[in-house]
Amino acid sequence: MDIRNLLNYPEEQIASYMPDLDSIIEDHLEEAGLAPVLHEEEDDSKEVPTMSAVNASEMLDKLVIFFMQQQDADESCVSSI
Repeated sequence: MDIRNLLNYPEEQIASYMPDLDSIIEDHLEEAGLAPVLHEEEDDSKEVPTMSAVNASEMLDKLVIFFMQQQDADESCVSSI
């Protein structure tokens, strides 16, 4: 038996499986008890509530008053609203 084969066993250099980064992360998440988040299945959309014109006008008036109360209020900021 050659001493080089005994010290550096040639079968050790053959890797049967090299995980990629995604599979390493998934393994750690599973060990921690966390399920991996799949972005394809998420649906964070919400229905936009309807707003009347009167409601919107009242909110704009409140915004104008709010900006006028600020100490560093610019006339250009208030006039743009």
